[in-house]
Amino acid sequence: MSAPAIPKEDLRESIVTKARESKKPLTFEALRKLVKAAKEPFRTDLEAALNEKQLYRWPDRGRSQYFWYVSPEEKAREVILETAAERALSKPDLSKAAAKKLSGFPQKRVESEISTLLTEKQLQQVPAFASTSKLLIRTGDGQAYCNAARTFIEKKIRGAGFDPAPMFTSASSPRVTQPEPTNPEPAKKEAAAQILEAILELEPHPGVPVSTARLREHLGDMTKHEFDSAALELRRKQEVLLSQHADPHNLSEKDKELLIGGQDGTYYVAISIR
Repeated sequence: MSAPAIPKEDLRESIVTKARESKKPLTFEALRKLVKAAKEPFRTDLEAALNEKQLYRWPDRGRSQYFWYVSPEEKAREVILETAAERALSKPDLSKAAAKKLSGFPQKRVESEISTLLTEKQLQQVPAFASTSKLLIRTGDGQAYCNAARTFIEKKIRGAGFDPAPMFTSASSPRVTQPEPTNPEPAKKEAAAQILEAILELEPHPGVPVSTARLREHLGDMTKHEFDSAALELRRKQEVLLSQHADPHNLSEKDKELLIGGQDGTYYVAISIR
């Protein structure tokens, strides 16, 4: 006996929930089987979830379409930054390493996201060790550069027929950090925590949205990039809901500065705590 169909009003919520529970993008059929729905109602509600940016379509592989709750661009940026935090790499090597961790995401698109992260100053270029080319690391984090330097030096020492171990006094490279800011207290608070605190201060009733313009004014020391990244991360963790602007194509650049950029052409005008 087949399982009872999910009521229509609950189907989209079930689709989104199952996608969020998955650790990787799912095919159309895999997701449909998880929610136990017939093809046509499933397709209709899946399209609605995609239109509302509750789910995102990933690059096709073979003859299959893939879907997930994180956009491929957002996930690519996350993987790029994680990879760059491990070891300093050239742009081609970083693109290749990150692409291997992404389901069906072409290396060329990874390279494009790396260029964007450089423009946004989330990545920085540092000198390479054996050429005039550049390596990439997360901005301000010297540990990845130390890791790459150690690998380079060890290889050179071994190539000369010696054991590199005596050169290093510990199992890991020394920690390299940026100088402490003049006033470190604001920097100690994570941007996400500051946003949640500000929402509760401005609107103590859970579920009531606060405009991004009002939040930005309240958090005057936070940059747009810090604010947008933290808000999107809070949404990814399902701690907040973001209210989408209905017609972003008619927004001026000045208007966009007050909103949250969704990195995929969407803009959000308000935040509420779940």
